[in-house]
Amino acid sequence: MGFDWKSAVKTFAPMLGTALGGPVVGTATKLLSNALLGKDDVTEDELSMAIQNASPDDILKIKQAENDFSLKMKELGIKEKDLVFGDKRNARSMQAKTKAKTPAILAYLVTLMVACMIFALLKYQIPPANKDIINIVFGSVMTVWLGAMQFFHGATIKEDDR
Repeated sequence: MGFDWKSAVKTFAPMLGTALGGPVVGTATKLLSNALLGKDDVTEDELSMAIQNASPDDILKIKQAENDFSLKMKELGIKEKDLVFGDKRNARSMQAKTKAKTPAILAYLVTLMVACMIFALLKYQIPPANKDIINIVFGSVMTVWLGAMQFFHGATIKEDDR
């Protein structure tokens, strides 16, 4: 499992990090590439390595890229919430058109997994050496479950509140 550079960017520059998983990924990547490596055209591995080995000065450059990105999005009339909602809207639209059964099946399986994990956590004693890994796995499964529930039932923030 390699270094998750996109999550690292999200810790320093939340809006830019969110954009790395959305429709304006090209703009976000270009700003990061220029800030850290001084060029537009870099590979994902080059960018990952630059972020993994980032110095305090590099982190300041990432934060400046975040500010530049925020200004560029304002110029284009794109709000931060649009970056998140646009992706979800596209996924829901695709689901409505295709009527695929796989997302529902996966949501049911993840719900079952959450129920089983809660039951296991309440019924069995976790060895102290394994508590951290169990907490990480449980947190990851809960994150997936929440995403599935938001997909089918909507997020707590309504698009009108943007």
